[in-house]
Amino acid sequence: MSTKSLFTLLCAASLWGTSDQIVLVIADDMNATTAMMSTYERSNARYRLVTPPFEVNLGRSGLGWDEGAEPLKREGDGRAPAGIYPLSAAFGYAPSEQTALPYMYADERLICVDDAAHPDYNRIITMPQENPPKSFEWMRRDDEQYRMGIVVEYNAKRTPERGSCVFLHVQKAPLKPSSGCTTMEAKQMQALLRWLDSAKSPLLVQIPASACDAMRLRFEGILCPK
Repeated sequence: MSTKSLFTLLCAASLWGTSDQIVLVIADDMNATTAMMSTYERSNARYRLVTPPFEVNLGRSGLGWDEGAEPLKREGDGRAPAGIYPLSAAFGYAPSEQTALPYMYADERLICVDDAAHPDYNRIITMPQENPPKSFEWMRRDDEQYRMGIVVEYNAKRTPERGSCVFLHVQKAPLKPSSGCTTMEAKQMQALLRWLDSAKSPLLVQIPASACDAMRLRFEGILCPK
């Protein structure tokens, strides 16, 4: 891991260091398409393990940095974002869900805009009658992948072509990479939804194993691969 990318990651860790809940995803390297996810909750300034590691899927091209080093994540590159990001909301096919995150019902008109030229790029909106985006994702799909999901606040500044519509959601199949999201079994997704609480400012910390020791300096108590 380069000195520049390490510095960028530590700066981000300092910025988001007040979180009481951490979803930690560690991949072997930046090109891995699977990783291990675990969850932690802060107690007396130290993070304690809540959910032991389980396997999840990453993008078909692995991971991409938000800034600071290559590979950088870009629109349509098939990389899941590496770094530290708030988990801001939940969504799903059910009218309501047992979660302490803000919840969006994915009806037949809800979309996520991936048209970088559109003013609502990287936002979840109701399909507008005027000026519809040229490219978007339906949030209610014909499969189960968006039946339950969580919004990852990647590219919150909505910089064009830097990537959009990044979620945690139900996997297509075991060991099946995604287009740039982090996916898991439905039962794991449901457990995550029920555990996360917006009042605890939850964060996704998604990194290669080479960055884990640096993250332990800021999030004391997290466990790194041996």
